[in-house]
Amino acid sequence: QIKYEWTLLHKEACLADYLNTDNLGNIYLINGQQITKLDQAGKEVASYSNAASGAISFADVSDPLKILLFYKAFNKIIFLDKFLAELGSPVNIDDLGITSAGIVCTSSQNCFWVFDSQIQAIVLFDSNLQKKRTGISILNIDVTGGLPVSITEKNNMVYLGMSTSNKIIQFDLSGGFVRSIPGLNPASFQVNGNLVTSFTNGRFTETDLIRHVTSEILLPQVNDKIRDVRFSNRRIVILINNELLIFESPDISKNHPQN
Repeated sequence: QIKYEWTLLHKEACLADYLNTDNLGNIYLINGQQITKLDQAGKEVASYSNAASGAISFADVSDPLKILLFYKAFNKIIFLDKFLAELGSPVNIDDLGITSAGIVCTSSQNCFWVFDSQIQAIVLFDSNLQKKRTGISILNIDVTGGLPVSITEKNNMVYLGMSTSNKIIQFDLSGGFVRSIPGLNPASFQVNGNLVTSFTNGRFTETDLIRHVTSEILLPQVNDKIRDVRFSNRRIVILINNELLIFESPDISKNHPQN
């Protein structure tokens, strides 16, 4: 177990389905069709909603200057700037030849990944909406298939969380299979270097992918059931029912996942 000395910095009432953080320490609350951006102190910076697009299915904030919102019901992507204002026109994924996208995330060099549910594979598109490559079908890796619930590109790798298999599948940038990482919450994980943190079954764990060691990080005591947890620089952000809590510890290593 890893134990830190926690200091509560901020708490406030909030309504959110889940939260996210970027590498600058900003916090994002996603609630239905609305995304709200807070600074690292918990002060609201901006918010965005699009009633015509419905609920936000997934938000990728790994690039705080170009935030990606995925609307599964409409098979559409909307990009936002750091003020949560729309960047360019929405991307209709149907026009890319994918009629059933499972999840989407940003990639380096202004590209983005789309999980094609029909072929069960990740597909990379460039800024001109041209297909660059298609990865291996996960049906060749895990016959159970499933529904993707989270995806991120970090450290020249793509990490795909699959709900039914309760694991994270790691790909290289060519879309080739690297490995499966079991025992983690596929909907709530962060990656930095060889460390993956995940809030799974009420426990916040840190897995070292090189040493193959998993340790539990002891969270501060709170007065309600924890719904989600994220590292954010030397802070930890906790979402409980209708409340957001921000704690700080000087002992947290900079090696921990930051977004």
